[in-house]
Amino acid sequence: MNKKNLTTIYITDEAIAIYAYDRMGKTKDKYAYQELEPGIIELGYIKKPIVFLTIFSKTIKRLGKIPNQVQWIIQDQNLLIRELRIHPSDIENSSIDKYISKELHTSIHYPYNKICYQYEIKEQNSELIKLIMQVCDDQLIQSYLDIFEKVGVFNIEYNMMSNVINTTYNESNKNAILAVMQKHSVTLSIIENNITIFSTIYECHADKFDQNRLETYIEIVSNYYQYNLRKNQKSIDKIYIMETALDRDLGQELKAFSKVLTHYEIELISTHDINKKHKDAGALVGVTYIATIAYYLNNYKSLKLNVNRINRMMTTMYYAFSSAIFALLALMIVVIPWMNATNSIDVQRDINDAFNNQLETFRDSLDIETFTSDEITYNNVYERLNELDQSQIALVDDLLEIDTANISFLSLQIDEENNQITFKIEGVTRLSLYEYVDDIYNAYIYDEDTASGFILDYPEFEFLSDTVMEVVINYV
Repeated sequence: MNKKNLTTIYITDEAIAIYAYDRMGKTKDKYAYQELEPGIIELGYIKKPIVFLTIFSKTIKRLGKIPNQVQWIIQDQNLLIRELRIHPSDIENSSIDKYISKELHTSIHYPYNKICYQYEIKEQNSELIKLIMQVCDDQLIQSYLDIFEKVGVFNIEYNMMSNVINTTYNESNKNAILAVMQKHSVTLSIIENNITIFSTIYECHADKFDQNRLETYIEIVSNYYQYNLRKNQKSIDKIYIMETALDRDLGQELKAFSKVLTHYEIELISTHDINKKHKDAGALVGVTYIATIAYYLNNYKSLKLNVNRINRMMTTMYYAFSSAIFALLALMIVVIPWMNATNSIDVQRDINDAFNNQLETFRDSLDIETFTSDEITYNNVYERLNELDQSQIALVDDLLEIDTANISFLSLQIDEENNQITFKIEGVTRLSLYEYVDDIYNAYIYDEDTASGFILDYPEFEFLSDTVMEVVINYV
């Protein structure tokens, strides 16, 4: 992409932010900001495309012209970052992309029907190829591209927040955590050797800033990197904290917060400070400004997603041609034999009526009690529940009462003879699986004095994949 004039777009559930930069200096830089009503975009997905198209079109028009080159910053919550390990023999007569395509939904699992992705090779030798994959839901990406193209924006480059911050601020290439404070959440990403290797999201409302909670989240992710991922061989050197909250400036609170985590080098990035020279700009405009600056730096790195975009004009012509051929064939096949078929249809209808009458007479002569499908289903459920002891049902209810927002149950078995519960769970991250096992142990450990709880000892667990864990509980 020719690096002349660039327009950066950042869209969240709450707002649209655009920054148009004229590198040649012929015109003044322009920016646009528009808040969105709740429900138009939810968790990054466009729920009301017609409403969003109208708002986005009006926001783009404030720039005065349609941008030729666009950098789109995708929301962190819509990016999955996973490590993938491949044995070189698996791609001996193929390629990494073909291997991923072949193994998707077989040995490689993501919560999307179709994905678009990029990968970076983290390590490669004769025994192992280790990749870091950044994955998006293809349906989400395509829905935004539909909107962009409808307003005349075609030349698009993708990026993510951690790339932008690492390019702009991490000149010394330190192992770092980026904490991005948003209106309803905080995203924490781990950057190692200029590659984002891990990312997770926690609930953290900007209008109710909780210093202790943010400190806990940072420590959890830092310890996960140091002890789980790198076996105490590496540690986090620096923390970047960036606030993009819409309601107010958290700069002063974050400065006080930096005095708490004294064992890290902390750098605060305030979009409100950046926006002081941008009159009436929302906080997110500062994000697009930083991303635009990063675009022109020598170490700039984008997100090269393998998005397969269908040519809309060719598709329209294909469907028009297919419809014409279909109409001609339908005319030849239906109209010509229609007259002869009409008599045959009438005769067959009379035969069917006669058979139906005989069938009704036969049914009336039978004295058999029948049940509806709902009655059969309820009976089967009742019989299954009746087989279980009520105390066992209570145990299962207790396991499900623990907050499972990031956890899904795949299977559950109760061994009455050995007093064991075995179940499989799937989580968003390995960390969420660890946290769930720890939560149920702390909540239901057996106390002999009070006779409360039912778990005798710390649950045994085994990872079946990066996101699937089998857990065994010995209960009272």
